[in-house]
Amino acid sequence: MQCTTESRAQFWDSRKPGPQDDWLDDAQLVIKLPVISTIWSSDPKPSDKDASILLVTSTGDPMDNSDSKLHPQPLNISLTLLERLVETSQLSSPYTRTVLATRGFHMSHHLQYGAADGKPSGVTVLFRFPRNSSSITCVLRLRLADYACVCLLFCRDDQVLHDLRRRFTEEASLLRRNPLHILTFVFAHRKETFDKWLKEIAYDVSEAETASGMVPLTWKRSQLRPGRLSHLQDLDKPNLLSHLFSTHTRLCHSELVAQYGIKFGKFCLEVVDMVERYRTAAGFPETRLVDRSDWEEAIRFTLGRWELVQDKVSELLQRLRGQCDVAHSPA
Repeated sequence: MQCTTESRAQFWDSRKPGPQDDWLDDAQLVIKLPVISTIWSSDPKPSDKDASILLVTSTGDPMDNSDSKLHPQPLNISLTLLERLVETSQLSSPYTRTVLATRGFHMSHHLQYGAADGKPSGVTVLFRFPRNSSSITCVLRLRLADYACVCLLFCRDDQVLHDLRRRFTEEASLLRRNPLHILTFVFAHRKETFDKWLKEIAYDVSEAETASGMVPLTWKRSQLRPGRLSHLQDLDKPNLLSHLFSTHTRLCHSELVAQYGIKFGKFCLEVVDMVERYRTAAGFPETRLVDRSDWEEAIRFTLGRWELVQDKVSELLQRLRGQCDVAHSPA
């Protein structure tokens, strides 16, 4: 894992009012470890009260590509402290360590059992959400009895982390009713950022079509960036072909991200079904229907948007491949 030697992270406790935006170093984070331990050491009793949620967030990526010299972004938590956080949060398992040590994208949920009675006691949710340049890594544990939750959330992009933390703070009351809304917030945010990225790529596709002239007149852009048309139409240089293939590379990754988004939505629905099924099996009361409905509706709404955007990605890929074929064919 790629970590900095000194830590810089934020800690959010749902039981405390007001903003909690201070950046903490190693010594300050160590002080928070007993707070995490207290959540798990307390005797869980099912109730209608708000769930206790502890959230540790930081920038960077535990699997930053150390071969890249341009934009190194290791996780801003020291390796020693990361291991202590994982252990104290009762997230220590081969699955967690594999996700934190793997660059590939991931999503999985795992059931935990009580040591004394062997009954289901908690659920661990692990995921790494693309795209690579702004991936989000999350390891989360939810106790079935009272929905107590500890979550470690890491974002490569500083703005992404800021946006998510702001959403968590603004929607704190919703999170306390069901901490799994952490998943819905991440899911919706990924959709918004993906839309912005895809809009840029769609512009590049339209730009290539305008330069090649191989589209209906009404499809051509009336304006391009200054000097862009002459640059792409320069017959002495392979500018258009280079533009087409670089755009194709980004679109291929877009297709992967869109497919992941759809799978993630279905995965989230699996998680809520599993939580309810095992809460019932363990003798705990079912989640209030209104809380479960709010959660499922949020997921299904965003899932539908991901499914539609995948269709747009497919369209752009087909259009771009047609342009590549024309540009690469002999005159």
